[in-house]
Amino acid sequence: MHSERITDMNTKINVNSSSRFTLLKAIFFPLVAATLLLSACGTCPVPEKQLPDGTYTTTVAVEDMTNIGMPPDISCENAGIFTLTVTGKKWSMFQTAAPGCIVKNPSWSGTWTFCGDEATFTDDIQNGSSYTYQWAFDGAELRFTRVNDTSATRIVWMTTYPWVLQK
Repeated sequence: MHSERITDMNTKINVNSSSRFTLLKAIFFPLVAATLLLSACGTCPVPEKQLPDGTYTTTVAVEDMTNIGMPPDISCENAGIFTLTVTGKKWSMFQTAAPGCIVKNPSWSGTWTFCGDEATFTDDIQNGSSYTYQWAFDGAELRFTRVNDTSATRIVWMTTYPWVLQK
């Protein structure tokens, strides 16, 4: 009988511990997760730097696109002079076709956010798709390095040559 009590007592303790742990999981863990999520959203752990407003240009040749395995007709559509205009948290891009090429959709735009030397672009035209690049500006040339982008075409546009500030 004495051992039954211990077993019953252990069962009660286990049940109570289990219900306390379940209560802990139900209340505490979601609160911690929400706090962590909110602290990660919209905050940058390093000081925010922002690209100077202005107009920047770069030129991408048809060969730059064929070098990544793109067919010639699609390469032609994705080559030319690219003009990036920056105004605060907004950017716009305009593409002038390479010689002998046609560009069907020459302009697009969006917003971006900055965290240190990284810029996360959000496209208006592509249902808010986002991609991130590290940037460096020396007062005349802007250079991008891919951080998170899956578009081979855009990676060529952004990283092959410097973007020159137009005066």
